[in-house]
Amino acid sequence: MSLTHSLVGTILVAMPNLKDELAKSVILICGHDDKGAVGLIINKKIPALYLDDLLEQLNIPVIESFPKHVPLYAGGEIDMGRGFVLHSNDYHHEQTIQINDTLSLTATLDVLNRIGAGNGPKLNLLALGYTNWEYGQLEQELKDNKWLWMECSDDLIFQDTEDKWQTLINTLRSQGGHLALDSGRC
Repeated sequence: MSLTHSLVGTILVAMPNLKDELAKSVILICGHDDKGAVGLIINKKIPALYLDDLLEQLNIPVIESFPKHVPLYAGGEIDMGRGFVLHSNDYHHEQTIQINDTLSLTATLDVLNRIGAGNGPKLNLLALGYTNWEYGQLEQELKDNKWLWMECSDDLIFQDTEDKWQTLINTLRSQGGHLALDSGRC
């Protein structure tokens, strides 16, 4: 894979044989250029920390009907104190990055204020931290069959299933009958 083909907006699914800190990860690629790649893990919930708790800690008021216990995700091990909101394109801020036709990324307090007030993006997922790859590192990991990659869907990203990774692996196995550990694209 060359850099003439950006993976922005695609999903990486960790191969079952991946055993490092990214084992069983599902990652949305948010940036991919000649400097490297950046992504957010979208399937690893942070235990016992929820969006309503975070908004309270940040002194952001919430509407009375604000849902309780909306999960927060560990987006990666880098800069875990920084939040990133993946969201539908019905919200835009001058610092919003559009990922594709339906999905954007914003890392400002304004989006959290809007979410708390009930007039933020219709669909959203908050991740703390991110993951990244140096130039050529992701391409090498794909060649080494550490990841499957697929086009993303909003349903997949915003679906609150207990185990997105296992669901994707089962889907891939059912589509092909089995999942070979030596393939790199689905």
